[in-house]
Amino acid sequence: MSSLGCNFLVGNPRKLRVIWDSTDKTDVRDAEMLARIARFDPGLLYPITHRGKQAQVDLELLQGRD
Repeated sequence: MSSLGCNFLVGNPRKLRVIWDSTDKTDVRDAEMLARIARFDPGLLYPITHRGKQAQVDLELLQGRD
């Protein structure tokens, strides 16, 4: 998706207390809150980056050996 020009964030759910500690739990409310946080300051999402394809293959190889 990045190669097509799309921007996306993968937030760390353990750091998003405003979402998981909420008593008013709905998908719509959570999505709106995430969008507001991402628009205001993406760093508040504590964004994570996924491993590259080769790193994932290497990790699977090491785990397979164990």
